[in-house]
Amino acid sequence: MLFLIIIGYSDWKTRTIPNKFVLFLLILLLPTIIKNFHIIVLIHFLGILILGFLLFLAGVMGAGDIKLLAVISLAVKPAFFLLFLFSITSMGGVLAIGYLIYGYCTDINKVRARGIPYGLPIVLSAAWALFVSIH
Repeated sequence: MLFLIIIGYSDWKTRTIPNKFVLFLLILLLPTIIKNFHIIVLIHFLGILILGFLLFLAGVMGAGDIKLLAVISLAVKPAFFLLFLFSITSMGGVLAIGYLIYGYCTDINKVRARGIPYGLPIVLSAAWALFVSIH
């Protein structure tokens, strides 16, 4: 959980999620990934990578967010996967609205240029999804 906080902070501060962070998280999650492995988990993973790549090409999501989401999806039990995605989407929507309001109160062009740290909703949702998947 502490490492998820570090990843979220990195994304908030720099708008990047370094590959070494995603790789280290994968190593940390390996026991859970092995324990929870099911073929549907692999389908979720591949779906995230394919859809994520398309979202990246469209400029909607960053590559780091997609890699982070894909790695976490390997450790989330299938029973919690849709709730995990719904949680990310809900928190991301609230964050986007907050940034939009902030932008209109300050300088919307600067806010748009910097982007939204979508890693925050991912790591917050991952915290509970991984907790319930592990326990």
